[in-house]
Amino acid sequence: MAIITVQKLARGRLPAGGRVYIGEYGNAEPETSGITVYLDYLFTKPVTASNGFPLDRDGYPLLNGQRVNLYTNLDYSFMIRTEQGARFWSEARQVTIPIIKKDLMQATSLELDTSSSDANLIGKTLGLGVWNTDTLRYVYATGESAIDVWNDALGQLAHTPG
Repeated sequence: MAIITVQKLARGRLPAGGRVYIGEYGNAEPETSGITVYLDYLFTKPVTASNGFPLDRDGYPLLNGQRVNLYTNLDYSFMIRTEQGARFWSEARQVTIPIIKKDLMQATSLELDTSSSDANLIGKTLGLGVWNTDTLRYVYATGESAIDVWNDALGQLAHTPG
């Protein structure tokens, strides 16, 4: 599983606006081999990438005018086109496990404080880092139980699931 981060894919060189196309891995053109990607890391909100996604002025993909995160569990290829339709960047990407730990897991403070939330029930392991989207900081699991607490980067208590 991986989060598809257009800014990282283009290595910081982004066009103003444009579109990103996400397709099958290999020799197929991403514009004509679109794959299903997801709006969440649990893969419960699928969207089809067949028409690509528009990019805002900062290079973030948009869906219905809103910035979105895109996730996949497949190897993929991508292409970025400028607003004028010129090819800007393309390459194939293999999905690797280290991306999951670094970029994928995210939750709100409420989710981290609720033992019945997916953040505490699915894939929680000792040392797992999760990006708190409210505080904009990583927290780390002290165990794999749904009631094990989350600490901040300094090892101080950040969230107590209850």
